[in-house]
Amino acid sequence: MTNIRFQLRNGTTVATDVYVNAPGSLEANGAVMQKVNLGTWYTVKLVANPAASKYDLYVNDTVKASGIPFSSPVTSLDTIRFSTGVANKNSLYIDDVAIYGITPPTWASNKSLTYTSRNTNSISLSWSGVDDTTVTYYVYNGTSLSHTVAGATYATISGLSFNTNYDFTVQAADAFGNVSTDGPTLAVATTSSSSRSSGSSSSGGGVSADGSGTSTSVIVGADGSITRSQPS
Repeated sequence: MTNIRFQLRNGTTVATDVYVNAPGSLEANGAVMQKVNLGTWYTVKLVANPAASKYDLYVNDTVKASGIPFSSPVTSLDTIRFSTGVANKNSLYIDDVAIYGITPPTWASNKSLTYTSRNTNSISLSWSGVDDTTVTYYVYNGTSLSHTVAGATYATISGLSFNTNYDFTVQAADAFGNVSTDGPTLAVATTSSSSRSSGSSSSGGGVSADGSGTSTSVIVGADGSITRSQPS
């Protein structure tokens, strides 16, 4: 098995080199990962990040090493190479080769997160989508995950306190688990009365209906206008 190799490359430049050494162990960057046996299938996965010139190595879905330096720094990867060496020829069986992206979904510059309605204990949100074929949205209330949404770009957050400010953020995740970090945000408040108000308040400089002050009523019109009134 000596010199059986699995490489990721940019053209002919080798970025990652995982191989079987003379004693029969899987090795990467001079470090032994585990013993391997003849006539045995192994699932080998490399999670490579050209921007950091490092990769993680998994064998049979168990991480063996993280942050292994590239053999040579490259800006991108475009080639997978399997080999058995020259002096040590033998049979190498390869199956189910898969390539996955590591780049998370990116939001457009005109991204938006708005509320469509709100009352004393719930706020309904709507947001612009990302350009990705398969995506799941994570809705955060502050730093806590509130909702996971698949196949839609809206959600209703319930169980809130009346006349209270909330900060919401939406992030997008692709089918490979890559999650965005630049999703839209929105500051909005529940109402102080039982009447439901509708309208919209968007991120990126939009109006924030803070509803602050227990003696002030806040009414949001359909056009997004806000009216505050003091009780007589």
